[in-house]
Amino acid sequence: MALPASLRQRLEAIPPAQFTPQWAGYATTKQPYTPVTSQRGPFSQRMQRLGERPDDWQCKACLATADGDEAAAVSRDYPKRWHIEECFNANQA
Repeated sequence: MALPASLRQRLEAIPPAQFTPQWAGYATTKQPYTPVTSQRGPFSQRMQRLGERPDDWQCKACLATADGDEAAAVSRDYPKRWHIEECFNANQA
């Protein structure tokens, strides 16, 4: 998901206890999400928090069409997704 100031503020407002530490410097959480302009959903909004200390934390979010274990999806499915990203980057036109 794009990270405008409004989303960044919402991510930063999530209580730290809501995140599940996955490995050093990486924690995740998720919640149902229905886009304001969409007639579909709910989707699964997956958030990741990078950094060990609160003053180092950076948050990002992505939208998924299926619910499931977000850490497993990142570690298991990212290599498959990366090939799709390479295709879009190379053949975007």
